[in-house]
Amino acid sequence: MKKTILSVFSFLLLLGSELPVYAGQELYPDGNSPEVDDNLKKQKTVQGIVTDTNGEPIIGVTIIEKGTTNGTTSDMDGKFSLTVNANAVLTFSYLSYVQQEIPVTGQKFLKVTMREDSETLEEVVVIGYGTAKRNNLTGAVGSVNSEQFKMQPVKKASEILQGRMAGVQASSYTGGQLGQDANIRVRGVSSINFGNDPLWVVDGVIGGSVSNPADIASIEVLKDASSTAIYGSRGANGVILVTTKHGTTGKARVEVSSEIGISNMPKRFDLMNPFEYAQALQNMTDTRFSEEDMAAFQNGTRGVDYQDLMLQTGISQDYKLSISGGSKKTKYMVSGLFLNQSGITAESHLRRFGFRTNLDSQVTPWLNIVSNIEASTESSHNTGANLFVMANYSPAMNLTDADGVYQKDPYCSISANPYGALMANDSDGENYNVKGMVDFRFNILDGLTFSAQGAFNLLNTSSYSFSSSKREPSAISSMGNSMSRTVTYQQTNNLTYQKSFGDHNLTATGVFEIYSKEYKNVGVSGQDLLSEKTGYWNIKATQSGLSGTTNYTKEQMVSAFGRIMYNYKNRYYLTGTIRADGSSKFMNHKWGYFPSAAAAWNLTEEGFMKDQNLFQLLKLRASFGVTGNQAINAYGTLGLMTLANYSYGTGSLYPGYWQNSFSAPDLTWEKTYSYDAGIDISMLNHRLNLTVDWYRKNTKDLLFAKTIPYFNGGGSYWSNVGKMYSTGWEFTLEADLIRKLNFEWSTTFTASCLHTEVTDLDGEEQLIPDASRGGLMEGSVFIMKEGLPISNFHLFKWLGLDENGANLYQTADGGTTTSPVDADRIITGNPIPKWNLGWNNTFRYKNWELNVFFRGSTGFQRLNITRFATSTMVPESRFITSREGYEKSWDIVANKADAEFASSKNAQNRSTPRSTQWLEDADFVRLQNLSLMYTLPKKTTRFADITLGVSAQNLFTLTKYKGLDPESSTTSSTSTGAVSDKELGLDYGSYPSARTFTFTVKLGF
Repeated sequence: MKKTILSVFSFLLLLGSELPVYAGQELYPDGNSPEVDDNLKKQKTVQGIVTDTNGEPIIGVTIIEKGTTNGTTSDMDGKFSLTVNANAVLTFSYLSYVQQEIPVTGQKFLKVTMREDSETLEEVVVIGYGTAKRNNLTGAVGSVNSEQFKMQPVKKASEILQGRMAGVQASSYTGGQLGQDANIRVRGVSSINFGNDPLWVVDGVIGGSVSNPADIASIEVLKDASSTAIYGSRGANGVILVTTKHGTTGKARVEVSSEIGISNMPKRFDLMNPFEYAQALQNMTDTRFSEEDMAAFQNGTRGVDYQDLMLQTGISQDYKLSISGGSKKTKYMVSGLFLNQSGITAESHLRRFGFRTNLDSQVTPWLNIVSNIEASTESSHNTGANLFVMANYSPAMNLTDADGVYQKDPYCSISANPYGALMANDSDGENYNVKGMVDFRFNILDGLTFSAQGAFNLLNTSSYSFSSSKREPSAISSMGNSMSRTVTYQQTNNLTYQKSFGDHNLTATGVFEIYSKEYKNVGVSGQDLLSEKTGYWNIKATQSGLSGTTNYTKEQMVSAFGRIMYNYKNRYYLTGTIRADGSSKFMNHKWGYFPSAAAAWNLTEEGFMKDQNLFQLLKLRASFGVTGNQAINAYGTLGLMTLANYSYGTGSLYPGYWQNSFSAPDLTWEKTYSYDAGIDISMLNHRLNLTVDWYRKNTKDLLFAKTIPYFNGGGSYWSNVGKMYSTGWEFTLEADLIRKLNFEWSTTFTASCLHTEVTDLDGEEQLIPDASRGGLMEGSVFIMKEGLPISNFHLFKWLGLDENGANLYQTADGGTTTSPVDADRIITGNPIPKWNLGWNNTFRYKNWELNVFFRGSTGFQRLNITRFATSTMVPESRFITSREGYEKSWDIVANKADAEFASSKNAQNRSTPRSTQWLEDADFVRLQNLSLMYTLPKKTTRFADITLGVSAQNLFTLTKYKGLDPESSTTSSTSTGAVSDKELGLDYGSYPSARTFTFTVKLGF
């Protein structure tokens, strides 16, 4: 029966686990194996069979003679044979089963029955305002624990989610820019405006953060509405639950780690050197250089390589310390962090200090107190180098004049000197963050607990800017300071009843919560400083343009909700949730109500499945729920005035106010109706696990800011208009491919596909999210229409070059033209990936551990504006700087059929960035992490466990994209400056991800 149902995959697993370990094989590489007493040297052969509680043989059980290196593994039929000492004790161990020790005295044949380890099989995961055993989940919850990312040197918590979880896209749009988080989307987007970021919850505190990733024990991501509805109006975009490490009973554990990282830019722009540029400039324009200048450009005594100046090797130093331990009643964990980084661009620095303490205390049998506090500070300097201007600046020029003033480009870019902006100017930031939580947990009755939790978060943020008069000729110095303070308070009361009644298991939770957030800001700026030596610190030194700003907002939310989780015989599961949120942001519709329901059926607990041993878990899930979105400004529904000065025909300005935003008293919650169906499979003794989910999210009453025409006074107001949906599939496959005594290979593969579509725009034919875009781009690039995804490129279709070297474009009626108009544009390309993939592999051989982690994305495009600007002659970039832009231009190639770029000498030619010529497929596969570590155990070193490691991040990227990084992109909206999913996909000199080599030393005492 068993041999019939075993698959080919199971046979491969067998090959990786069946090979015996022969007597004398090294289990102790340090040579310190325990000695065997002389009176035990009499040998005998013991045979046996290992089965589970159903009598089915178990393959690959490790059998070791205790106190020796002598061992073997069970074969395909669960049988084993081992020659041991006459009075030996055999140790039987197998993943997910309880380890056993059996003496062999007087026995020649052993029949060993191993039982499943319930603590291992029934992993507890955080689900929001409570926990649940993973096997009992009815919703879609992804999980990552610290073991899965311990070999990757992460600097931000958001990096942990990159490629590790199906349905979670964590994109490095800002790449190697210091201090920047990955942009995270859970199951796509749910709103056409903004507010698509998931909710972060750290140890139960909403909106929290973790400065030290090493403090994280696990991250759970709630993806479907059954899971997220418990967070109501905050849960529409998914919820990320972070649980930090806590102390454990026993001897104090001290861990120290040091990481030294070396980073660089893995790819540079292929630009002409000063001599090549000067030759091209003379060939294509009327500009002429003397023979002396050309000789100097050629021998390197003149000219500027801006990439060499502005790009550097970044160095990071990351030191961490943690101390944990405790008694039966009190447990503690204390940690500290110091991070010092220099970036891959000149003058960029970041420094971070962090401290955390977690304390658990069983004060009385009926009261447990849990508390934590974290304090951190972060400072940064000049982290935003302008790579777009760098790529477009002429190399055939002088960097500074005799007075040290940075010169402007006389031939190409019209912007200020990019290197001067880094060296002469200062752009500094400081963050001070203190947050804490205390939770009083009362054990009232058997199964009945009450939790009273209070939390606060204080964030002080400062930004300082100074612009020197030496940054460019005729420049005026300026300064500006801005300081803000954000304080949030949260008070949560949680009453939970958990009880089993025979075959019935019930958990009921009721919560009342109050949340408050207050924001204050003050800023000053001025120009023409009397002295530049004080930089941005002396506002009295400014002689003109003195101005100040202040801002204040406060928002509050009151919530009440209940949840019931029920299961019968661990076979049938039901979960129901209802939450009510009251928000201060709305006027007439302050309250929103968000229900959800889910059901699951564990088939492996049915009687008809008892006689099989292929599946250890086969569970079907389905859920439905409603979540909300209130992502508008604190006073977004009120009519607000703004300051406006007017002269009334005189020479003086008189202060006044006019209406800037109009009231929206009937604005209500944006709501997302989510559906999910999934299956969880665990088979082959839990060595192969598969999870598949399908979902659909329908969003209605979209929050949208409508503009009022200027002839009606201008301004904007909020309205509930339109509908959209997101749908997709998620796949997670986990497998222990090889599990031998001294060698293991485990792998996890994740894949998710996504489709979004706007289905209703409230009667509008189309929406142009970047209508105000101008400058180099000449106008909008994106469009939104019913029946299409949320973000679409709107471009001229490029057909190649005509017989005179001019760009040819397709017209709306299918013809061709060299002078297209807006009506000729087509909708083509999408900047949001259709597929996101991750493949994580861990290999263990004795004390060695190797991690190989790939991730990738497919089915999306990038508009390469940098390539356009460096390869054409346009007003903002008056000449070509890229080598291919010159060598493959119509004017240079001998065979005109080989030309890729239009003639710069043809006055009839029109080059525009809003063309499919610059739209490129950005599919990529990236080796995200490659790590190798070796551990010296304490029994070898005599004082500590020592782990030595070397790793490489972003070692290589496979892609056809011609820019620096297919993933990086500008993200800000042209109208609000906030991250906008409607305007992704422009490579405007975007920061690429850095390639980093990290050397690690860890000590555990």
